Amino acid sequence: MRLSKLMRLAGRPPSASAPFSPLDYAGLQLWLDARDITTLYQNDTLTTPVAANGDLVSGWKDKSGNGNHTRIEGGFLGFRGEYNTGVLNGFPGVNTRNFAGNVLCLDTDNDVTLNSFTVFCVVKATGGLFFYEHGPNLNGNPGSYFGPTAEPMARVRHATTTDAGTTSDRYATTSWGTGGTPLVGCQTFTYPIQNCYKNGTEISYATSNNPTEPNAAVTAKLFIGARSSGAFGVEGYIGEMLFYSPALTAPQRTAVTDYLTERWSVSAMMMARAPEVPTVPEPTPEPEPLPVEPAIIVNTEEKPKKPFPKWIVAAAAIAAILAIRFLWP
Repeated sequence: MRLSKLMRLAGRPPSASAPFSPLDYAGLQLWLDARDITTLYQNDTLTTPVAANGDLVSGWKDKSGNGNHTRIEGGFLGFRGEYNTGVLNGFPGVNTRNFAGNVLCLDTDNDVTLNSFTVFCVVKATGGLFFYEHGPNLNGNPGSYFGPTAEPMARVRHATTTDAGTTSDRYATTSWGTGGTPLVGCQTFTYPIQNCYKNGTEISYATSNNPTEPNAAVTAKLFIGARSSGAFGVEGYIGEMLFYSPALTAPQRTAVTDYLTERWSVSAMMMARAPEVPTVPEPTPEPEPLPVEPAIIVNTEEKPKKPFPKWIVAAAAIAAILAIRFLWP
């Protein structure tokens, strides 16, 4: 089944006949796309475009339409990344460690409000902790984060306090995203449940807990690639990031996952594919029957034989007697 049909099945607007775009779903707060080199800049004023492999990245424009562009946090040049081509299944990515070993840490121009939310990250990581963090430090502030390691993999604190019982935590059974393979990570939270996925399949949790305190929307900056201090940055490449709030429905999440896995050639089984309609071969026409000759009806009934006439029998007997008399010596 073609992707466009899958999107319609997943709840995409019926009028959407063009190729799928993340903008097709409402609530897109931030969209970073390394395949669109026109969104990458070497300076934090977003005036010097990235043009070639190895250029440093100090700014990354938001494609959501909200103007939530990201720039090096605090203007600190040590937080720049590096643009590299061919690193994500042949596609470009932003290296979270530039040639000098400096960590990528970009933060949004504006505060972003997340209540229920869904986050997607196309990454290739070998270590580190944070794909992103919402808020400056979740240990003492409301917010959320998501990363490729096992403990903790993801945390959401959307209550207004930092007391016990205010967080949702997910600890993975293994460091699920540090194998150096391109993947699509997804974190979704609809109070009180948090779920985390790798290439569309939910990650196994070693331990998890849900908040017991009331939920509250969190308004804060998004930090990409590391914590606001540059600590605990992810090690690898970021290809694309999408932040939705409110959270997507399950069919919508599946559709975006399929869009990203196809777009980045991630080797993964597509989620919730409608079965292909099997191709039924045309039936082979039966050969036309050969013409049948008309049957010849034979009468097998024997007719009675007529006896020879008596005069023929008598003549034959006389001839035999004469032959014996005159021919016998």
